[in-house]
Amino acid sequence: MFVRDGLTVPRCTDRESLLVLYLPERAVWRASVDRMRASGYQPVPSENPYWAEAGMTFEDPDGHRLVFQNRSWNL
Repeated sequence: MFVRDGLTVPRCTDRESLLVLYLPERAVWRASVDRMRASGYQPVPSENPYWAEAGMTFEDPDGHRLVFQNRSWNL
Protein backbone atom coordinates (compact mmCIF):
# COMPACT_ATOMS: atom_id res chain seq x y z
CA MET A 1 0.00 0.00 0.00
CA PHE A 2 1.27 3.46 -0.84
CA VAL A 3 1.02 6.28 1.68
CA ARG A 4 -0.88 9.35 0.55
CA ASP A 5 -0.18 12.89 1.66
CA GLY A 6 -1.82 13.67 4.97
CA LEU A 7 -1.74 10.11 6.31
CA THR A 8 0.34 9.27 9.33
CA VAL A 9 2.18 5.97 9.30
CA PRO A 10 2.97 4.49 12.71
CA ARG A 11 6.68 4.09 13.34
CA CYS A 12 7.92 0.50 13.37
CA THR A 13 8.91 -0.32 16.95
CA ASP A 14 10.44 -3.76 16.37
CA ARG A 15 14.13 -3.41 15.51
CA GLU A 16 14.24 -7.10 14.60
CA SER A 17 11.60 -6.77 11.90
CA LEU A 18 14.06 -6.94 9.02
CA LEU A 19 14.14 -7.24 5.28
CA VAL A 20 17.41 -9.07 4.59
CA LEU A 21 19.02 -9.13 1.16
CA TYR A 22 21.75 -11.75 0.78
CA LEU A 23 24.32 -10.46 -1.70
CA PRO A 24 27.20 -12.97 -1.87
CA GLU A 25 29.22 -11.07 -4.51
CA ARG A 26 31.33 -8.46 -2.72
CA ALA A 27 31.13 -5.93 -5.57
CA VAL A 28 27.31 -6.12 -5.66
CA TRP A 29 27.12 -5.80 -1.88
CA ARG A 30 29.49 -2.81 -1.86
CA ALA A 31 27.57 -1.07 -4.68
CA SER A 32 24.30 -1.55 -2.78
CA VAL A 33 25.73 -0.12 0.43
CA ASP A 34 27.27 2.78 -1.48
CA ARG A 35 23.91 3.58 -3.13
CA MET A 36 22.20 3.69 0.27
CA ARG A 37 24.83 6.06 1.60
CA ALA A 38 24.67 8.23 -1.53
CA SER A 39 20.91 8.47 -0.96
CA GLY A 40 21.52 9.91 2.50
CA TYR A 41 21.09 6.78 4.63
CA GLN A 42 23.67 5.91 7.25
CA PRO A 43 24.21 2.46 8.76
CA VAL A 44 22.64 1.80 12.16
CA PRO A 45 23.78 -0.73 14.77
CA SER A 46 22.12 -4.13 14.45
CA GLU A 47 20.28 -5.50 17.46
CA ASN A 48 21.66 -8.96 16.64
CA PRO A 49 25.46 -8.98 16.20
CA TYR A 50 25.14 -11.71 13.53
CA TRP A 51 24.03 -9.10 10.98
CA ALA A 52 27.08 -6.92 11.63
CA GLU A 53 29.57 -9.75 10.99
CA ALA A 54 29.15 -9.61 7.21
CA GLY A 55 26.50 -7.02 6.65
CA MET A 56 25.22 -3.53 7.10
CA THR A 57 21.84 -2.41 8.44
CA PHE A 58 19.95 0.71 7.39
CA GLU A 59 16.74 2.20 8.77
CA ASP A 60 14.13 4.12 6.80
CA PRO A 61 12.30 7.18 8.17
CA ASP A 62 9.47 4.96 9.43
CA GLY A 63 11.83 2.73 11.44
CA HIS A 64 11.82 -0.28 9.11
CA ARG A 65 15.20 -1.93 8.73
CA LEU A 66 16.99 -3.28 5.69
CA VAL A 67 20.06 -5.51 5.99
CA PHE A 68 22.52 -5.99 3.15
CA GLN A 69 24.25 -9.27 4.01
CA ASN A 70 27.47 -10.17 2.17
CA ARG A 71 26.81 -13.93 2.39
CA SER A 72 25.00 -16.64 0.50
CA TRP A 73 21.68 -17.95 1.68
CA ASN A 74 22.08 -21.71 2.00
CA LEU A 75 19.04 -23.76 2.92
